[in-house]
Amino acid sequence: MFKKILSIVILGALLTLCLASCASDGSRGFTYRSNGDGTCVLTGVGTNTDKNVVIPEKSPDGDTVVAIGNGAFYKNLKIETVTIPGTVKTIESGAFVMNQLLTDVTFTGDGLVTIGSSAFEACYNLTDITIPKTVETIGDYAFRRCTVMKEVVILSDKAQLGKGVFESCDKLENVDLGGTVSIGMAAFNQCIGLKNIVIPASVTTTDMEVFSGCTALETVTFSGGLTKIADWMFEDCTSLKSVDIPAGVETIGYHTFVNCTALETVTIPSTVTLIDENAFYNCTAVKTINIDRNPNLQIMSGNSALGQDLNVKGL
Repeated sequence: MFKKILSIVILGALLTLCLASCASDGSRGFTYRSNGDGTCVLTGVGTNTDKNVVIPEKSPDGDTVVAIGNGAFYKNLKIETVTIPGTVKTIESGAFVMNQLLTDVTFTGDGLVTIGSSAFEACYNLTDITIPKTVETIGDYAFRRCTVMKEVVILSDKAQLGKGVFESCDKLENVDLGGTVSIGMAAFNQCIGLKNIVIPASVTTTDMEVFSGCTALETVTFSGGLTKIADWMFEDCTSLKSVDIPAGVETIGYHTFVNCTALETVTIPSTVTLIDENAFYNCTAVKTINIDRNPNLQIMSGNSALGQDLNVKGL
């Protein structure tokens, strides 16, 4: 009888150790929802009180953690750092929204595919973010109002940036778009610390107002992937001094450079066939416009700035 009881005790201890090890190296106490296929979603903080959170690769039941659920860490006022393993494919909407003490997010391994809408919105002390190379979607407002963030590095060559992704990131200075393929509406709207931006050739689509209100923006480098410079794209960029539109662009959109009051020099290639209404409205400092003119070029109303000291080829 004693041996039987001892065996049961030992078995129970081994089972406990197994379950503990199944949680992998990481923080404890979280709640999970099993997907029934050997994977699970981390759904909430549970009893965890860590300041430095390490998301485990496995739950205590042995399921692989593939997602951090909607609002899992909503308004958490304890977390200062979080480490996310490569098993996590999805960070769902609002997962870390308003984590006001969060300063650092680290991704270990490559596996993340989706960062959901408002995932890190209003994380007021988050200083920088490096997006893994596997990410395909960064949802609307994912990092909006991260007001002390200074640097963004996107390692992915297929990322699609949603609406307002980095809107109102006041201190944002350094942005590496990597191989980003599309940029959503107002993605960098009101990033008032941004001085320089390179738009890589991989970007083939942008929506309106992408850099609207970036009042410190001085230089924009286009690498040649766009066919349209979108409506309102550089509205109120009052420090922008020169623009060299790359070959391949066909349309300069409605109100694209409206109120760019420091803009002095503009170069327009022969591929441009439409300069839409008010594209250069109130660009009061323009001195030189270099146009390699397409015979089909249409210049719509509200572009009186294009009458300044024209250097026109191909007439």
